[in-house]
Amino acid sequence: MNNKNSVHTCRTAHTGRTVHTGRTVHTGRTVHTSRMCLSNWALFPMFAWVMSFAIVSCSAPSVVVTEVVEEPVLIVPSGVDSTIAVKSQELAEESFVPEEVEEQVDQMKEEVDQLGTRADSLWYFLTLGREDLKVSENDSIAAIKSFNAGAQFFIEMRRMENENDLTVDETRLQHNALIDSSISMLENAIMLNPFDGETKALLAQQYYRKGVRLNNENDFRNAIETWENLIRIERGEHSIFAALGDNYFEVGEYDSSGVNFRRAYDVLMQTGMFSDHYYEFEEYHPDDRATLFSYLYFAAEAFTFAFQSDQAVESFRQSLEYTESESDIEAVESYLEFIGWDGGDIENAFERDRILELTDLTEIETGLLALLELIGTQKAYDEIDWRLSLTQYSLDKPEEAVERLKNLVARSEKDSLGMAATETYTEYFEDYATMCYNIAQKHLSERDRRTALTYLLQSVEIPWSKRARSYLGIAVILQNNIDQAMFYAREAESQFDQLTPDEQKNLYRLFNNLHRRMGNMDLASRYYQLFRSM
Repeated sequence: MNNKNSVHTCRTAHTGRTVHTGRTVHTGRTVHTSRMCLSNWALFPMFAWVMSFAIVSCSAPSVVVTEVVEEPVLIVPSGVDSTIAVKSQELAEESFVPEEVEEQVDQMKEEVDQLGTRADSLWYFLTLGREDLKVSENDSIAAIKSFNAGAQFFIEMRRMENENDLTVDETRLQHNALIDSSISMLENAIMLNPFDGETKALLAQQYYRKGVRLNNENDFRNAIETWENLIRIERGEHSIFAALGDNYFEVGEYDSSGVNFRRAYDVLMQTGMFSDHYYEFEEYHPDDRATLFSYLYFAAEAFTFAFQSDQAVESFRQSLEYTESESDIEAVESYLEFIGWDGGDIENAFERDRILELTDLTEIETGLLALLELIGTQKAYDEIDWRLSLTQYSLDKPEEAVERLKNLVARSEKDSLGMAATETYTEYFEDYATMCYNIAQKHLSERDRRTALTYLLQSVEIPWSKRARSYLGIAVILQNNIDQAMFYAREAESQFDQLTPDEQKNLYRLFNNLHRRMGNMDLASRYYQLFRSM
């Protein structure tokens, strides 16, 4: 069994999220997509046999179809009842077209056959370049087998190499015109005789060529129309649905994108178009697994942008069945975390990231205040409240900022030591204590020791990573109260490693001063020596 899985994917998964309206996800993940690449020559298996065309050099001819209208004559063959003959004729009139029209359709198919061959030659010439067309006889034979197109295809290709004086742009225009002309003729043929399977196969092949060309030109809207036409003819090829999903994503129709990627997955599972490895060992080949994962991942990604959380979560979780890659798993888990940030309200998650991409602090503050009114879960609310506090502090609104963080810390769950019960909230507690410490330093610079002392005392209520600095600051302010100053100085000393070298020297100096005033000369001397040693 040949490998039927001909999907070639170069769209990069799981690297981020950027909405095509300019909204960028601020999560350390850069969006994301180069488009899925459909090889110009990777036609699906059902069309492979059509590639062996007769090579006839011609330009696009015009065909005039004349409608033939005749009164039907009832023919009763020997041994057939006349009622059966009548019924047969009625069915024939519904199902068949006149012989004259069939002859015209056959003529059209022959002309399209010629156009398609020349269009293939032109496009192959365009994509490879003149220097690549110098092929040996052996290479020609191998290529004939690969593309199932017949030796005459390459004879025509070499003839074009020698005779074609067109520029690249002129060649592209000729190719486009040939494809469009052939599609037009085949569509007319289908309208004349909708029961001709060969004509449908040829039309499907031309739609495929046009779809690939439009994808390469980033003409996504017209590519969608072409792929949709192809779907009407061939619904059993998964890569067509994948192409549709990719193009719908590029034009921002995310729901349609997700639906078509899911269809690509479903069709592939239903048709079983896997590699030989699957049928020989009853397990997916890595390439098959990669395709299945990609279809589900891209479907989930599209549903995420469409704010369809249930469909997105379902497809993301299902995609994990087809990958063991750490990067794949990390990307899926990242998206699941993003989707669940506000209980599945994806729009709020996107809005958060949009706001955080702003550079103007006032705009950020305004956006965060508005987002607080939309948030539905406490965890998401607390994160935005925390971000808003930091923004207001940067806008020189320290009172508003610290009050906001105070309320956040007060309503948060704490462990037995008074620290945040969960790792996520640890940063909020740290920032609250740090903010109190910094505000105290500002008041000290203004000689407002009372207010400074208040903020320092507040900061030591939080067992934050630099609490020794607050203890030292309190001890310095309270030097006139020797007992209290000594108490806080000892608290600072108990967390000595949290102090900078300069702060450590200041602490030794403070101990020396306090012990001298208390008459503890030995201890005063000891701290003086420690001070001198630094």
